[in-house]
Amino acid sequence: MKRLKLLNIILVVAIIISFTFDSFAGSPNRRGTAGATELLIPVGSTGVGMSGSILATAHGLDAIHWNPAGLSRSNLSAQVMFSNLSYIADIGVNYLAVSANMEDLGHLGVSLKTLSFGKIEETTIDRPEGTGITYSPTFLTIGLTYSRRMTDRIHFGTNIKMVHESITRVSATAFAFDLGLQYKAGETGFNFGVALKNLGSEISFDGSDFDRFVDDPNQNTGFPTQPMRLRTAGFGMPTTLELGLAYKYPLMAEHLVEMSTTFINNNYSNDEYRFGVEYAYNNLFFIRGGYSYAQGVPSEFENIFGPTFGAGVRYTISGVEMSVDYAYRSTTFFSGNQWFSVMIGF
Repeated sequence: MKRLKLLNIILVVAIIISFTFDSFAGSPNRRGTAGATELLIPVGSTGVGMSGSILATAHGLDAIHWNPAGLSRSNLSAQVMFSNLSYIADIGVNYLAVSANMEDLGHLGVSLKTLSFGKIEETTIDRPEGTGITYSPTFLTIGLTYSRRMTDRIHFGTNIKMVHESITRVSATAFAFDLGLQYKAGETGFNFGVALKNLGSEISFDGSDFDRFVDDPNQNTGFPTQPMRLRTAGFGMPTTLELGLAYKYPLMAEHLVEMSTTFINNNYSNDEYRFGVEYAYNNLFFIRGGYSYAQGVPSEFENIFGPTFGAGVRYTISGVEMSVDYAYRSTTFFSGNQWFSVMIGF
């Protein structure tokens, strides 16, 4: 009875948050104005292969990005994960995460995500063909995750993230956090998840490149120019509220099919519906597919990101569990995105 009562409380809270968040989320006046949108770039081939629909079933290090509650669903003592993404416009995204199982105290994880833009040639008004000087922006996200099994079926987790961006002599730093819950009915059957993500401070740039020398209007002609630093506007975090549902159905003893869906209420962009399916053979070989739909997007932009596909293998040698996964997402205006992930557990 206590477990059922706790589940009912979680569901009621999720519904209340959903209606509250919907009152200010997805406003057309705010779309495209969020800062630190690199937080939305997915990591990990498992979730991407199902188009990010795994909010209710994400587990282990894969869960840090999708729903931190799932970190405590791992029975391993420690995990290490590396993921590489070939993103749009030749941008590379590298992700590294480690976690430790502290038994009754819960699970602790640390993650690092960096974006690689390569070298960009500097241009000016006087030298539009280039000055011969190159630079490379720095986009860095460091995360600390805590997750705990509240009961044998309910898991809770949170992320605390520091976002840092810099380009030449200006930079910006901000903080954001995630909260997540998962309900697991069993090894098969229904799973439910809810997460509030990227809630935090505004991010704004500052640095010496904003310094200017201007004439003081209160002084006489010929008075020396005075130094002034331009102040930039702050941009809010790309906050989302996500609700997920999944069902695991055993076809036979060695065959398992998972069907999942996630609804995402975006604060600074259109709401999304994500759908995914995974076939697993003997918990050894996996095939995945998924599709996401953004509500209210004009038809000419509807399929910037198309269907996703993925596959993976998992095996254990001398007590060490290793998995290798691949995911592909088709795009309209750029080459398709590709994810490669390796995870080792002890």
